[in-house]
Amino acid sequence: PRAAAPKHDRLAVLVRGAPSVRRGASAGLLCGLLSLTRPSFLLLPLPLAWVWRRASGAPQRAVAAFLVLAAAVPSLWALRNAAVLGPPPVLTTKLGHDLYQGIGPEADGGAVGRRVDWAALGGDLPEAERDRIRLHAALAAAGEDPARVLRLVPVKIWRLWSPLPNGPERRAAPLWIAAAVPVLVWVPLAVLALLRDPSPALRLLAIPALYLSAVHAVFIASVRFRVPAEAPLAVLAACAASRPRRAAGGTPDSPTPQLSNSGW
Repeated sequence: PRAAAPKHDRLAVLVRGAPSVRRGASAGLLCGLLSLTRPSFLLLPLPLAWVWRRASGAPQRAVAAFLVLAAAVPSLWALRNAAVLGPPPVLTTKLGHDLYQGIGPEADGGAVGRRVDWAALGGDLPEAERDRIRLHAALAAAGEDPARVLRLVPVKIWRLWSPLPNGPERRAAPLWIAAAVPVLVWVPLAVLALLRDPSPALRLLAIPALYLSAVHAVFIASVRFRVPAEAPLAVLAACAASRPRRAAGGTPDSPTPQLSNSGW
């Protein structure tokens, strides 16, 4: 038997426990509601479910419940939109607008709305039809010059993870500190934590940062879009900065909790 409990007991509480369909459904419901607040999180449950299943051996029923509830909530809202705005069902009528700013001909990695002639892109049409026109225009522009879209990817990643606010008018000292600490302190420590102990619990905490990086490599990027990933990064940083306790025999305990084979 172990002589002492793992160092990060409180993190262990979050990731351990008897697996059940109810647990998976509850987590899926939360992810579904999250996608209603920010549609860019719509696909986040997919990598979460993949890591959960592969790393912990969570039961298929629990993973299925998670994915079904995560998809059901935004699906109901999309059906509501279809009834009000007409088919096809969509989660938001800003997809075309946002994608056009991300990969349209005027795209530079940030918001370019002031340089776009929105009136020429269905400005007077109903919002659903207007959004479809802008979506098709964005995809057409990207198809005509895919190299331009690829060149914007590192620009967007830098904008997302910049240690400075993106606009010079926002570089007051408090904002500079708020933008710099997550990148210059938490990110390096988070990487160190994962290199030192790539346990399932820590890999789950890294998913939001990786997911948002992938999303905003396509859409516009800004420091504010990484905020949801900063809290998990702070937890990873804390894991790297803490030291494992030593058991009675002088051997360090495992620095991070392990997911049991049964799941969360």
